[in-house]
Amino acid sequence: MGLTHARSNAAGHGGIFASSGSLQDGLTEFGRDLARECEALGVIIDLAHINPAGFNDILSVTTKPPIVSHTNVRSYYDIERNINDDQIKMIGERRGVIGVNSVLVSAKEEEITLDCYVDHIEHIANLIGIDGVGIGFDFFEFIYSQWPESVKQRLAEKLTTPHFIPNLRNHSQTRNLTRKLIERGFSDEEIEKILRRN
Repeated sequence: MGLTHARSNAAGHGGIFASSGSLQDGLTEFGRDLARECEALGVIIDLAHINPAGFNDILSVTTKPPIVSHTNVRSYYDIERNINDDQIKMIGERRGVIGVNSVLVSAKEEEITLDCYVDHIEHIANLIGIDGVGIGFDFFEFIYSQWPESVKQRLAEKLTTPHFIPNLRNHSQTRNLTRKLIERGFSDEEIEKILRRN
């Protein structure tokens, strides 16, 4: 269960699509209680979208492995919505898993490529090991393409403009990722972990 999306709610605050500027507050008292109850019930907590202070708060009140279902490496795309190296290591120390998002790989149009996507996978694997990285595509171009321009404009104003990797736009194209992982030297076992087992 994720405690927030991009905005604030009764549990906490979302990380914004900018390098800084989200609220400095972490979880609310309700959010802390909610995190503890999730752990007691065996519900995995998803740290995608939480702001940095909330990220730390969740890890301070829980002990079990968390996930970040869909995010990217902040050193490649510096927005609070993505996670930094210290946060990646914190997930690794808990034996958690980070799913790499296909929508937020770079702010630069020319870098929105499958190679850049694999750079994020490789970076996480180098920091915490292959067992800590998976996929979290967040494919939604099929929805986005149907929205009227006014809705797309509102998304851009409130959050961000999504950028889609040309040859990784939907599940039918995931074989392109498999091929790229092979080209980049990942073993069959590592690829199986990234795509499924983790």
